[in-house]
Amino acid sequence: MTVTEQMTEAQDRVLSTMEAAQGRMIEMNQRMAEALTGAVPKDSRFELPSLPSIPGIDEMPKPEVIIDRYFDFTTRIVEANRAFYKEMVGAWVPAAAEEAKPAPRAKKATESTKAAKARKSTKARKSTKAAK
Repeated sequence: MTVTEQMTEAQDRVLSTMEAAQGRMIEMNQRMAEALTGAVPKDSRFELPSLPSIPGIDEMPKPEVIIDRYFDFTTRIVEANRAFYKEMVGAWVPAAAEEAKPAPRAKKATESTKAAKARKSTKARKSTKAAK
């Protein structure tokens, strides 16, 4: 199994675990809401206290709208971060590839190299003279 396949498998397990936990949380909240709603009969003398009015509450968006806006914004942030990190990697990958290439060696003329060249040129001159 490749590293990418292992990563995908781990991500799938995390997502599955999260979804299962969320399902249990929703079920628990539904049961609580049903239990509390039915706890006080409508014809009872017991009345729940009224909540104070909050100024501007009528102009607030519905919770579903707030949730959608939050996740739309979060998606935009994730997309911007994905593009940013790809550009960061792109900035370094070519440099890393160049760094991995062996640098061209500068030829240093050592004494033995100079001597060998001198011998060759002397031999070449002698053979040219002999040929004439």
